Amino acid sequence: MRFEVLRRDGTARLGEFEIGGETIRTPCLIGRDELERMKIEPHSFIPRLNEDIIEELNPPQGDEEYDARVIYYPILPTKNAFLYILASANQYLGDYRTLSKALMKIGDNIPPDSALFLPAIASPENVSIFLFYGVDLFDDIYGKISALRGVYLTTEGGFRLEDLREFPCNCPECLGRSPEEMKRFSKRERIDFLKSHNRYALEAEIKKVRILIAKENIREYVEKQCRSSPWLTALLRIVRDDFAEKRSPLFRKTYLYANTFESLGRIEVKNFNRRVMERYEKPDLDTLLILPCSARKPYSLSLSHKKILDVLSKYRRYIHEVILTSPLGIVPRELEIVYPASHYDIPVTGRWVEEEKDWAKNCLKRYLKKNLYESVIAHVDGVYKEICKEVEGDIGLEFIYTCEDGVTGKRSLENLGEVISGVKKDKAMTSKERKLFSIRSMASYQFGGKIAEDLLSGDVKVRGRYPKMTAFDGKNQILKVNRPYGSLDLTIDGALKIKRNSDDYSVEIDDFVPTGDVFAVGVLDADEGIRPNDIVIFEGKRSFGIGRAKMAGWEMIRAKRGSAIRVESVKVK
Repeated sequence: MRFEVLRRDGTARLGEFEIGGETIRTPCLIGRDELERMKIEPHSFIPRLNEDIIEELNPPQGDEEYDARVIYYPILPTKNAFLYILASANQYLGDYRTLSKALMKIGDNIPPDSALFLPAIASPENVSIFLFYGVDLFDDIYGKISALRGVYLTTEGGFRLEDLREFPCNCPECLGRSPEEMKRFSKRERIDFLKSHNRYALEAEIKKVRILIAKENIREYVEKQCRSSPWLTALLRIVRDDFAEKRSPLFRKTYLYANTFESLGRIEVKNFNRRVMERYEKPDLDTLLILPCSARKPYSLSLSHKKILDVLSKYRRYIHEVILTSPLGIVPRELEIVYPASHYDIPVTGRWVEEEKDWAKNCLKRYLKKNLYESVIAHVDGVYKEICKEVEGDIGLEFIYTCEDGVTGKRSLENLGEVISGVKKDKAMTSKERKLFSIRSMASYQFGGKIAEDLLSGDVKVRGRYPKMTAFDGKNQILKVNRPYGSLDLTIDGALKIKRNSDDYSVEIDDFVPTGDVFAVGVLDADEGIRPNDIVIFEGKRSFGIGRAKMAGWEMIRAKRGSAIRVESVKVK
């Protein structure tokens, strides 16, 4: 028996489970045949378990239909199994706090390359949220129990068979049949029909979610799907930040669609705001210009921002620009090509919910308390202006407002030009300095201020037209902007500059020269701060190179299977 994670989408994952010579794609359903081929340890009481864990992971109860014969209690680090089972989870249906706590505690304690099996609980309605929590394997027991109760399962919940007037499904059982026809069936035949349909519906939902995980859209789907039930919505809202953060990438190719209230709580949004506040430092300029966001990314390539930049013209060297937006809060211009600022979309209606307004207001207020300016110009209207007005009062600095007839209206742009022409001109930034500052800000955001300082020390110049920029130290290229990922890519020369003074984002590998991926079994140690898709530096006795992480640093250390790093460049020592 063997399990390997092949792909991750934050907390959810795709993998392969091999049993008895057969390979099964996960997530998936398993049945009695698969269970009988497993070596399952008998249950025994473990005295040294904490009482709260015993309560959450109640010992399994067997029955004739299904015998849940074992659980590896994940609190014990001595067990290294391919599969762990959370038995009796179905007794916590509706108890979202206990179930969430148990799932996250299991995820934190079992090996990252072990599968998690959740029996007797999965339905077409709830299986996506459990996949989001990192569960890999399910059975169809809940569907069978529902069939015995006369319940027809769908992604929107369960319906009594006698209440249906038509079947909203085209599975082999439902196609060409009607609920009226079912009335002529015996009770046994109706149960068999429901068992079969419920399994088809569950399998179809799992296949759909597999596609969404591969497309890195599981979060968007779960935000939609959880709406069918208050307890499922609660189950999404109480995911711990640290549980999500240690499994989620800071950079990726896929767009983030912020369509619901829950999007404000996405770890990508929180990570971005945290790094802006902790790692970003404004340029040495006295005047701040606050602008609204645009549909096109990066903002500076949008039609509205191009009109504004045309007005700034020669005065732009004296101005620092920050974009006010939901759900990210504030985006300094230098970070507009960083994920997720470069890869998100929202429904634009002109209406903001109070939580959105409060989040943006608090982000702007915290930014202005840390980064001080002598004057602030707010070229915004509508809700953006309301937010600025509130922040203005909170920090005690009077803003200058320039919009009269919309952000790109003639009078508004004329007002902006007039105000800009009169700003203080003691401090300025040339076009070349602006590009270097953008690269420095991105490097600080991605690697931290100290590494950015080491990386960009010396005779560093930035070439290329914004945003397709490349940095050179003398004649040696050290990094370039990777637009698809919204990040910076290092070269070997850039990595060598970093390694002189830091082991951050570094992985120690065994004595070999990788020709393809570096697998977890070949990793000796890793920076636990590494997240999937981070650019990392790997080094062994015979090789030095750079690559993109395919799992988190803590997973590289604990896992024995799976690809850890996709090699970009390697140098033989």
